[in-house]
Amino acid sequence: MMVAMTKRRRGDLFVPEEQDRRLDAPTTGDERGILTGALAAQRSTLELKCAGLDGELARRSVEPSTLSLLGLVRHLADVERRWFRRVLAGQDVPLLFSTDEEPDGDFDGAIGV
Repeated sequence: MMVAMTKRRRGDLFVPEEQDRRLDAPTTGDERGILTGALAAQRSTLELKCAGLDGELARRSVEPSTLSLLGLVRHLADVERRWFRRVLAGQDVPLLFSTDEEPDGDFDGAIGV
């Protein structure tokens, strides 16, 4: 007997649409509101993808890459810090995980021990 399969949207695998905070971001209006809304939506997407992972899975990478979910979170923290603190605010602040000597410190420092 053949069972009919219905296609599901990838987004339906996470939370019901009416509860999805990512859909609340404004698409028109002032630039700051649009920017902060888009940033919140991207952060929520990453949070949904990482939800429920234990520490070991978050740190696991596949050789030869050092890319892991924890490394990705650290990378995004450095990217936000660079854009908002250094570029837009003109502040002379160091990055949190990367340096000139260790430009991939966000990923390399996040691998499991």
